[in-house]
Amino acid sequence: MSGAAASKGIGFGKAFVLENKPLEIIERNIDDKDEELRRVEEAVRRAVEQLEELRETTRNTIGEEEAEIFEAHKWMLLDPEWTAGIRQRIITDGKCAEVATEQTTAAFVEMLAALEDPYLQARALDLRDVSERVLRILLHIETIDLSRLKGPVILVAEDLHPSDVAALDPAVIDGMVTRQGSETSHSAIIARSLGIPAVMGVVKLSGAVECNDRIIVDGDKGELFINPAVDTQEDYLLKRKKKAAFKESLQVFRGKKTQTFDEEEVELVCNIGRAEEAENVTLQDGEGIGLFRSEFIYFDRKDAPEEQEQYRIYAKVLESMEGKPVIIRTLDAGGDKDIPYLNLPQEMNPFLGQRAIRVCLDRKDLFKTQLRAILRASVHGNAKIMFPMISTVTELSSAKEVLQEAREELKAEGAAFNPEVEVGIMMEVPSAAIIADQLAKHVDFFSIGTNDLVQYTMATDRMNPAVKGLYKPHQPAVVRLINQVIQAGHQAGIWVGMCGEAASNPMMIPLLVGMGLDEYSVSPSCVLETRWLISKIDRKKAKKLLPQVLELEGAEEIEESVRQFLKENGIDGKENSDFV
Repeated sequence: MSGAAASKGIGFGKAFVLENKPLEIIERNIDDKDEELRRVEEAVRRAVEQLEELRETTRNTIGEEEAEIFEAHKWMLLDPEWTAGIRQRIITDGKCAEVATEQTTAAFVEMLAALEDPYLQARALDLRDVSERVLRILLHIETIDLSRLKGPVILVAEDLHPSDVAALDPAVIDGMVTRQGSETSHSAIIARSLGIPAVMGVVKLSGAVECNDRIIVDGDKGELFINPAVDTQEDYLLKRKKKAAFKESLQVFRGKKTQTFDEEEVELVCNIGRAEEAENVTLQDGEGIGLFRSEFIYFDRKDAPEEQEQYRIYAKVLESMEGKPVIIRTLDAGGDKDIPYLNLPQEMNPFLGQRAIRVCLDRKDLFKTQLRAILRASVHGNAKIMFPMISTVTELSSAKEVLQEAREELKAEGAAFNPEVEVGIMMEVPSAAIIADQLAKHVDFFSIGTNDLVQYTMATDRMNPAVKGLYKPHQPAVVRLINQVIQAGHQAGIWVGMCGEAASNPMMIPLLVGMGLDEYSVSPSCVLETRWLISKIDRKKAKKLLPQVLELEGAEEIEESVRQFLKENGIDGKENSDFV
């Protein structure tokens, strides 16, 4: 049985089948509308508390980005249009709290699902999740406590909400399988962060698995085995042992330089979302921070952080890195990162509207406050500033003008700062990649954001499973744009990095080595494996591969070409079956 390979790894255990029975909502007459309104308000209040607790737990155990999924869920509960719809159905239509909530949600879901924007369509699923949380409180239905399970267990369900997955204990849940979902869902993202092997979108799952069936989950290939034969169990036990041995073998790369087989050095740094994660960069042997997502400082608050607060945060991170580079990306608000107090306009397609540098240039006071804080903190380490979502030279010039104003103000005030802080831009919009030669004249570095570059180049939503086949960094157009950016940067004498998921993608790394990428910014957990793979690749051979790849016409052809290159160079998957 097969589905989508949503989270890598191999899981063994007895099945625990979670029955997703629909909530039974009975329409009833109400005598006291005020009491129904009170019940809804109390249920929403308790649901918000639960989400805030879940957000903090997720932040502490998984990471900042995953935690913000639940921050977004909280603001869905507080959406005035949604709550007004519930109130209207109670006051005007005389509906009980449960029916009013269910009908209002159904209307919103139907409206979102009918929109052409895949991002907004996907939010319909999130709204169902938060609405169900409120309904469970109203109906006094307790959520099943999965923490009481004794592992190893394979969790089998029709679907699992992000909140369900975030509460799982990897020490107990050895794998998960769902009939719905895909590798791009929020639930899959959290499963990967927890290291729980997962297969999603298994169409024939219903009724196929019973509690206590023995299950093998192959999250690498997207396969599920129910009560497998002894030889299949032995094969997968051997694969799992090899994986564990491979991870242990990577420890010899700790403290080593990151260099290719022919000793060409590159920089291997990390992506973080909050100051506390800097410690993990050091623990995982990262060589600095290639992307500090500063927008997380702006979340979960009633107003924007003041300059002094931001200064302390940036200074703390810089000091913890002890002179290693720290690239601070300026505020990237908008798109899927809603910050309520900024009152950004409601847009049909937020990814193509007021986002990132566009917001900053529209709110220059907000922008300058952040730039002043970064400049002041620059005396505490090796800070670099990076502007996101630059699409034209004019945008870049406008951003640099605000930066210059900040410099002049600090100089006039006698404040200490490093006047030579490097300034770079994210290369994540096709228009920027096309004019990379022009942009390179105005910056000290480029950092390629492949997550958005793929999305914008292929006109495909990375969270939409219907178009998942298009969302690949190996698409010929994407590969050519990446190469164009790197070559344009080098011709202008600046260095080029990458901070998207492709930087740690084993099937992309040979191409990036051949292109001459200078810096790889990855998740801290990927540092040692990325260093290992780079050490296996001869840059001269990778350069010879590149012209052939640039002429290929399909993503699958490019992937196969890279796969053959790895095998021909002795990297055949025996050490690590994750990528070959």
